[in-house]
Amino acid sequence: MPLADLKVLRRIRAAAQGRDFTSQERETLARIKPPRTCPRPKPSLRPYDGSIALLPLAQLYTRDIPDLRAPAGTDLLQVLWCPFDHPPKSYMPKTVLFWRSAAEVTDILTGPPEPPAVQYQGYLPEPCLLLPEQITEYPHLSELSPDILSMLKDWGSWENAGNVVDSRYASYPAQFYGINLSVAPGWRVGGWASWVLTDPISPPPSRSAAATNNSSTSAQPHPSIPTPS
Repeated sequence: MPLADLKVLRRIRAAAQGRDFTSQERETLARIKPPRTCPRPKPSLRPYDGSIALLPLAQLYTRDIPDLRAPAGTDLLQVLWCPFDHPPKSYMPKTVLFWRSAAEVTDILTGPPEPPAVQYQGYLPEPCLLLPEQITEYPHLSELSPDILSMLKDWGSWENAGNVVDSRYASYPAQFYGINLSVAPGWRVGGWASWVLTDPISPPPSRSAAATNNSSTSAQPHPSIPTPS
């Protein structure tokens, strides 16, 4: 989708919250996203010869994330990504990391370059302020040893922990671990891999999956700061 159209789409949707679209807004939306027809026409694809500007995804300071290990002389991590999938190796945006010293970032662009389009609407991040929260999490179920898994599937083991365990999980106790104690949801810095898209890669011996905990920092959008459109 052209980036300019996506920005107009988001701006209209944000302005129309709590009311109906105006006739002009409906015309604009219909132009940007025409009604679907069956059979759907096959999109025409053509190679793009120019360079694609990366989009800023996250800017993290070590002062906010204690476990973020920065190279010597740096205290700022900037994460950018290309808003297109990169098959066959990766069906997701390609990320690039830049470590910098915040004190040396003085020449800030007021209008950074932008790509002409994005592959999916969700590949254009919305600016927001993050509130990092440090949490403790445990390995994904797929990384645990058979002995640990057997223990987690025994509801009696959970009952011995007292009333901290939700009794609704009595029929499937391992899910209590997977949902409440294992890999935290959302955007994280560090911690354990979630293994959502693939099976786990065999961990090295130093990362034995017997109930070893790990620390990660989960970033949540600030609830009181409006998201710019």
